[in-house]
Amino acid sequence: PRSDDAIAVAGLICDEQGDSTSAIRLWEQAMALPQDAVQVCPRADVCYQLGYARLLREQYSQAITALRESVRLNPRRSETHFRLAHACFLAGNLEETLQTLDAAKLDSPLAERLRGQVYQQKEQWPEAKRSFEAAVRRYPEFAEAYYGLATACERLGETALAETNRARFNALKAVGQAEGR
Repeated sequence: PRSDDAIAVAGLICDEQGDSTSAIRLWEQAMALPQDAVQVCPRADVCYQLGYARLLREQYSQAITALRESVRLNPRRSETHFRLAHACFLAGNLEETLQTLDAAKLDSPLAERLRGQVYQQKEQWPEAKRSFEAAVRRYPEFAEAYYGLATACERLGETALAETNRARFNALKAVGQAEGR
């Protein structure tokens, strides 16, 4: 293919078939070409796919670069903001993680858990507790958020609450294992 759009679609096909190496190569090739007037695969989506593929390969700085570009091109896509925040967290950029979550006004259970994880890393236990509480309030079956909440409560000296949340985590984890998750 010669158009950036056709190359981007070929990248999606490779990715769907499990060939992320070829997908990344094709998406990078598509990004290097001038943009077609008619887009089947908008450039923001190509950047997102490239960033997410890099994130899965633990190539965080490259993932961050691609995801930042995707956010620049389409700032309304919440999923891209979350992936960017997650890549920043995994790269150890805690402040940028919080800035990304806050700037996009992300308050999903996953975003709240990620915010809680940042505060845990920073040992800001009251903030971690608030974030994990928000995550379980939005999604009461979120086992990992209960684990973080139990840890934050324990660090704050709230032993009974820590035990309650740890028990909830263990119960949810057992259900997940029984269901094969």
